Amino acid sequence: MDESTIIEKGRLGPGQMINVDLNTGEWKDNLKIKSEIASAHPYGEWLKKQAKYVGAATHDTDRMYDDVGATSLQESFGWSLEDISMQINDMATTGKETTYSMGDDAPIAVLSERPHPLYNYFKQRFAQVTNPPIDPLREGVVMSLNMVLGKKRSIYKVEEKGARLIRLDSPVLTAKDLDKVKSYAEPENGGFKNEVVSTRYDISKGPDYLYDAIDDLCDKAVAAVMSGTEVVILSDKPRSPSDLESSTYIPPLAAVGAVHHALIAAGVRMDAGIVIETGAAWSTHHFAMLVGYGGEIGRGAKRQQNDYIAFLHELTTFYSSLIPTSFAIRFAHRSTRCPPLHGLRDHQTVVGSRDDAEEDE
Repeated sequence: MDESTIIEKGRLGPGQMINVDLNTGEWKDNLKIKSEIASAHPYGEWLKKQAKYVGAATHDTDRMYDDVGATSLQESFGWSLEDISMQINDMATTGKETTYSMGDDAPIAVLSERPHPLYNYFKQRFAQVTNPPIDPLREGVVMSLNMVLGKKRSIYKVEEKGARLIRLDSPVLTAKDLDKVKSYAEPENGGFKNEVVSTRYDISKGPDYLYDAIDDLCDKAVAAVMSGTEVVILSDKPRSPSDLESSTYIPPLAAVGAVHHALIAAGVRMDAGIVIETGAAWSTHHFAMLVGYGGEIGRGAKRQQNDYIAFLHELTTFYSSLIPTSFAIRFAHRSTRCPPLHGLRDHQTVVGSRDDAEEDE
């Protein structure tokens, strides 16, 4: 080709595009395409008018249960002393995930003679690459854990109503964060109707009733969304000490997965977001499972969790320590909340690396 006929040459970088109209001969480069899209509508104004925000985590100084009540809750939700000493306390004091060895000689859950949480029956398929540990740091500018709650509009129809969502900085909520989400139900505060659907059921009905309990839960969630609810809160939180003794709960992983698919089957999945208020999630693996099986799977996760037992345990621990209470509470909330967030970024990275490896094959 004659060099004198070349106007411009180069190569496409990551995330870039070009557009050629074969009818008019018009050619657009990456900057022009994105500039036209960005200036097509007043997106910023729409967000200011319609969006509601839940920012950085806030903390509460009030304890929900005393030491005895907290221990009973931990036992009922399947916590072990090892979970508390090796994971929760470690996260709260260091602000990092617990470091384990590469090997794991524990029997897999399906072959174990002991009962296991439902999460343990799912194992991550390890990506045979060497870069995942550094990817969350290197790719931090393009990886996000920001979430949205509410009715999602069609991506093919750009309109102001599409900005009407509750936007969260994190998939892990504190009790005050959840209260703020609930406050947006007021008409003058956005009118995001929410409904708490309990995942608890009468323990006297026996283990076989679990199937019926899941069906009832799905029916309630679907009915709620069809009646206009935009935020469904699945909660296994007991209402009272007597409720804790007389009832049990649907495993949160089974609950959120069942509700997610029930809403899809009813054709209303995009009309509401799901929040999981549970005491049965305390590690990064648990949070990642709830994200993956409760909603849209991908690098942009769409689930929110509030683990009131984990925060409660840390408040219990620090209240009995020599650390000043006001500092201890802030530290416990921040440190217990941060490790799962870092861990979820690691999971995003590993999933992406595995997908890339499979595409190469």
